[in-house]
Amino acid sequence: MGFSKFSIPFCLLSFAALLLPQVVYGILNPIMHICSTPYHNPNDAFATNLKQLMTSLSQIVPGSGYGRVSLGQNSDKVYGIALCTGNIRNQQCKTCLDDAGSEIITRCPSNKKAIIWYDDCMLKYSDQEFYGRVDLGNELHQCNLRRITRSYRYKFAMARLSLFDILMTRIHENPNLYAAESVEMASSTTTNVKIYGFVQCSRDISTQRCRECLGRICERLRHTCYESLGGKYLTGSCSVRYELYPFAHA
Repeated sequence: MGFSKFSIPFCLLSFAALLLPQVVYGILNPIMHICSTPYHNPNDAFATNLKQLMTSLSQIVPGSGYGRVSLGQNSDKVYGIALCTGNIRNQQCKTCLDDAGSEIITRCPSNKKAIIWYDDCMLKYSDQEFYGRVDLGNELHQCNLRRITRSYRYKFAMARLSLFDILMTRIHENPNLYAAESVEMASSTTTNVKIYGFVQCSRDISTQRCRECLGRICERLRHTCYESLGGKYLTGSCSVRYELYPFAHA
């Protein structure tokens, strides 16, 4: 692919090194979870169906990276969806979903609606059918605390915008509705700097709705994390992330 080049100061290289994540292998940490009303009894039929739903999602999703399941009848029926990030390995996907299923029940023991996000997966359930509907109500954003220097903010913003435009185009080429790319930026030294990016949508929504969802959160992320060297915006239907280092799925 062709790269867009922008002049970035050498200090970004040291910043990028400092931004590299510290991984503790074997330990999964949720990014965030949201528990929503209405409520149910932790020992009722809904709870039984919910536990079975978690098991089913953990079994069917790793093969393709996506799946949805519904179980039960009437007021005891539960709908669920799970999505693993990008092109991670099957076992890595299953490990994340096993943990997500356990954690979401522990953290939301009486809630009929909930969502939980990890770096490797997202899991969501509800007592109401939600398949095919864009979910922007469940959302979170995180901005890297390190900031671009004032004199280079505009150039960095333009590089990030170029990256988002490329990702929005690339996602239409993948039936699994995810894309990962990078934009190379010329620095003042012989070493170039890249911004790495990733976007993904839940496969229950159409390609057009995916594009609309990503368009909205990319815009929000640009404004929310305008000065940040990295950031992510996650919802129940789509997600976007950019960093100065290659992260797991880009």
